[in-house]
Amino acid sequence: MPRIAPALALFGLIGTSLPVFAQGMPALPVNLMTVQEKPWTSTLEAIGFLEAWQGVDVSAAEGGLVKDILFDSGRTVKAGDVLVRLDTSVEVAQLREAEAQLPTELKNLSRAKEMVSKGALPQYNLDEQVSKVDQIKERIASLQATIDRRIITAPFGGALGLRQINKGQYLQPGTAIVNLQDLSTMRIRFIVPQRDVPRVTTGLPVTIKVDAYPEREFSGRITAVEPRVDAGSGVFLAQADIPNADGLLRSGMYASLSVILPGTQQVLVVPSTAISFSLYGDFLYVAVPAKEGSGQVAQRREITLGDRRGDDVVVLSGIKAGEQVITIGGFKLSNGAAVQPSEVPTPAKPATPPRQ
Repeated sequence: MPRIAPALALFGLIGTSLPVFAQGMPALPVNLMTVQEKPWTSTLEAIGFLEAWQGVDVSAAEGGLVKDILFDSGRTVKAGDVLVRLDTSVEVAQLREAEAQLPTELKNLSRAKEMVSKGALPQYNLDEQVSKVDQIKERIASLQATIDRRIITAPFGGALGLRQINKGQYLQPGTAIVNLQDLSTMRIRFIVPQRDVPRVTTGLPVTIKVDAYPEREFSGRITAVEPRVDAGSGVFLAQADIPNADGLLRSGMYASLSVILPGTQQVLVVPSTAISFSLYGDFLYVAVPAKEGSGQVAQRREITLGDRRGDDVVVLSGIKAGEQVITIGGFKLSNGAAVQPSEVPTPAKPATPPRQ
């Protein structure tokens, strides 16, 4: 005993008010929680990347020299707003020439019809004049279409990215001018296991969380479900739309998603701090009366887990309502160890490193 006393004093166990269990070992302080049934709405967890409802690299359908740039990087535009004008001086001159020829040829056509009706002109002369008028009209339409294609407009409303061209630059057809994103509604596509085919349907509410706003949830609904299951992986795709009126969400953001399934049920819920997760089975400790003497001891229970939401975990089997679960302090226990209810501080969560 003389050798044991210094060791006990070293760990601060002599002179404490903790009750002493077998052979002088003190009861360990733990936090307890009485398990009760509570209503629970099941969720289905998934991950995905956000994309804009509409997004495109605006480009030119016709090649040409950049004459005017009518937008700034980052600007918000409406559908139809002019972004870029390419040089159309040659086409405009040709259009004016054709338009100037048309009235004369129309008069000639009218005169030819009159003469043919009187038998003063053969029919083939009238046919030639009709063809000439049609050719001029087609040329006018073609030139006007070319000019219109060299006026590049926003195909839909949204936010512009960074400008990728300069005034005076020659654009080849298809060259990207600027990226345009309609961020009013965001879309997320996610993978669902085939066992959940009956549960995942259009219209179900979803919530998402992103790293940029860790304390905020964004809500939306499932808008489409892939009608086939991939034979190789056994999963299928679903898509949800998330309103984004304040513009906080951006394309390419990583998001965690919860599908809120219909219906509620009464379940047993414990905090995740009470559970020891293991490859050989999950377990926790409950506090039960000691068989000998007063006080309580820890009893290890193998458990089956269900859904998890935040720090709450559903326990499907292994405990009953009314039992006292050890929520803090269980990591240092063994089966049969003496415990004493206390207010053990909740351990601080480790800092999460920023996502690369």
